[in-house]
Amino acid sequence: MNTKQDYIAVLDSGLGGLSVLRHLRRRMPGERFVYYGDSAHAPYGTRSHAEVEALTMNAAAHLMSYGLKALVVACNTATAAAIIPLRAAYPNLIVVGVEPALKLAADRYPGGSIGVMATPVTLREEKFNRLLQRCASACQVYKIPAPQLVPLIEEGLVDTPIMEQTLHQLLDPYMGRINALVLGCTHFPFASHAMERMLGPSVAVLDGGDGTARETLHRLEKANLLEHGTGEVILENSRNGEAVQSFDLTSLQVPTFNRLYLLLGNKSVVELYPNGDVFEADETFPANIKGIISPTPTNTGLYWGTVNGEIQTMAKDSIVIGGDIEASCKITFNPKTFELTFGERHGWTSLPSIDSYYILGTISGHWQDGEIKEEKAKMRMQGYESGDLRYYTWFPPEGDNVETGMWGSIAAGTFQLKKAGEDSFILWNGTQLTTGSAYDTSKSFPVTAGGAFEIRVYFEGDECTKVSVIGSERTLEFANEQVKANGVTLGNGIDFAGTQLQLKSGTSYIYEGEVELTKGETISSNTVDLSLCAPNKDLFAGSGNANWTLTSSTGKYFIQIDAFSGSSYARPASGYPDAIYMYGWSWAHSQAGTAQNWQVDSALPLVRVGNSFVYEGTCYVFSWGGDVAFILTNPSGETKIELPNVNFDANSNILNGNATHFTLPTVEGYYKVSVDLKDGITISDGNPATVTPNGSGNFTLRYTLQ
Repeated sequence: MNTKQDYIAVLDSGLGGLSVLRHLRRRMPGERFVYYGDSAHAPYGTRSHAEVEALTMNAAAHLMSYGLKALVVACNTATAAAIIPLRAAYPNLIVVGVEPALKLAADRYPGGSIGVMATPVTLREEKFNRLLQRCASACQVYKIPAPQLVPLIEEGLVDTPIMEQTLHQLLDPYMGRINALVLGCTHFPFASHAMERMLGPSVAVLDGGDGTARETLHRLEKANLLEHGTGEVILENSRNGEAVQSFDLTSLQVPTFNRLYLLLGNKSVVELYPNGDVFEADETFPANIKGIISPTPTNTGLYWGTVNGEIQTMAKDSIVIGGDIEASCKITFNPKTFELTFGERHGWTSLPSIDSYYILGTISGHWQDGEIKEEKAKMRMQGYESGDLRYYTWFPPEGDNVETGMWGSIAAGTFQLKKAGEDSFILWNGTQLTTGSAYDTSKSFPVTAGGAFEIRVYFEGDECTKVSVIGSERTLEFANEQVKANGVTLGNGIDFAGTQLQLKSGTSYIYEGEVELTKGETISSNTVDLSLCAPNKDLFAGSGNANWTLTSSTGKYFIQIDAFSGSSYARPASGYPDAIYMYGWSWAHSQAGTAQNWQVDSALPLVRVGNSFVYEGTCYVFSWGGDVAFILTNPSGETKIELPNVNFDANSNILNGNATHFTLPTVEGYYKVSVDLKDGITISDGNPATVTPNGSGNFTLRYTLQ
């Protein structure tokens, strides 16, 4: 039996439904809401009808645990795909969907022209097209598919050049041709101000959020279920993996977080740690810096910005953090009251250029640099001091000139810090900050991911206390006996599926080991956020989620996790007949991955398909050509037996002149690599071992462009 005190659930593919929640709260301030944003699977608008229906039904089943009297599907795509099965599954529940405000626009502009901007799925669904048919006689309607807007809004890129460029691409063909623009996705109202500026005052921008709120109110009143309490909202998001976030609606208060992050305009991230009801940190801020506050370092889910100088949730304007000078202070944020306070400012004085450090090593983002072994102007760090404290900072310079720029980003590699004009170096021996009088590549700071990172080095007196690599999504900190990656203090081991992966020899934050896994097993870690890692899709499902599921066969697997870059590597721990392995050059595990060059320890696993002797795996092939070989034994084993090419047919592009090599395609892209050994092979003992086919048919090697 439903009661007035039960929750109203609001469901969306991400953050867009918050626009509907605002209308619901305004019309029903005394209600208790639970909001679920499925950002892990956003956008829904590019998925199939069946996928959207399944995701929506799963989310609804989860929300039912709260005790509901109503469910609002605040997503046009999910409404079109799942509203009927939802009502069938929950006949005693008030289920309300959303639909584009097309009828409102048609009534307001009879005989006019209306643009409807929505996801491709919404525009092709039967529900929308029935609505279109009812309104088509009254006005001219233009369908405007806009799948690219949802990811931009999910990432908080509302008031940015890329959003403006995208809107121009979508709307320029309709300038001067439409009277109204109907927003057919609940994400789109977050970009409505940008649309209004572009279209001008003569074009109305309409969304259906208030209509959904009015319908929900009407149905609750009719069922005598309307509540007039103090109001509450619970926010959940499938991407951020944080604890449920609860708010008192009277002032949007009482969130529960493990930590918060201040995301600065220079792309650095400041962690705010809990101290009672507030979150605080001591940090150095550049002059005139701005930022937003988020529960995640990647700004997924809820965030705080400003509107007219007042801090609010999901507000697009940044919070002013720094002053006119480089300064540090204690920053305190109270998420219950939205109060941001600063302690006494501690000013920093710029140091002369002679008092500086230079960055050496292989991290330059300019391909012409190679390894930098001497002082170079563009690699000079700017120093600041305050009393006994000093720090030096450097941002990768913009531009493609090799002497002055490196496109604003660093490459994966290693670096050292050299004091200007002196043979004095700050080094890293794997566990300790140390010094030296010569360039020593064995004692470099490792950086396994490229991007727009700031590098900082901190001193107390003459002692270097910390070296940081700071980015918008990933951070590294090196201190004595302590390495932090993405806010997590690392030790000698990390948990993976209940087994400890050990720190790889010679590294500071890469872990590896063999783990016994069961097919269908859900894999998690209580040490590292697996949502930051991309698993091998040939072996696991769950890319982008906090949990992975093994889709390959039960057995032992070699696992390697880079706690900083988020890269992961996995392969079966056995060889033929369970798996074979490809290595060579001109390919990588992903488009963004490092090109392989006959690296056995990162060979591509090709996993056996069923009971056949067909082996398949997926990789990214570059366009400059290359060749590969296939290993029949565990790549980490002492014995390495390669598959000979003599038994393969002519379509396998056998590389002549080498008995175990095969050519790669020269068209760049993702490929499925398939090796069919027909009836299997026999591997004889001996040194060298011999490999013979068990049948008479030729083997095949196929590369299928994905």
